[in-house]
Amino acid sequence: RMLETIAQSVALPRGTVRVTASIGMSVLPLDAQRPEALLEQADQAMYDAKQRGKNQYRRFQGPPDGELSHLGAPECVQPVPTA
Repeated sequence: RMLETIAQSVALPRGTVRVTASIGMSVLPLDAQRPEALLEQADQAMYDAKQRGKNQYRRFQGPPDGELSHLGAPECVQPVPTA
């Protein structure tokens, strides 16, 4: 629902604009305990979403408190199931 809300057109004085978003997620405590690790994992998931096209979201799924060396592995970033 967040992506749908963000993607709604907005009327401005000089025309209408539409914004899209790429979202990466990391879950406490499943993915990491340290704030730095959560942010790094969410960042990696966001870049994966960007590479897959506009208006995507992905969730990091890898080893708990994964080090940066694990973050580049494609199997660490999974699609988020839709309801």
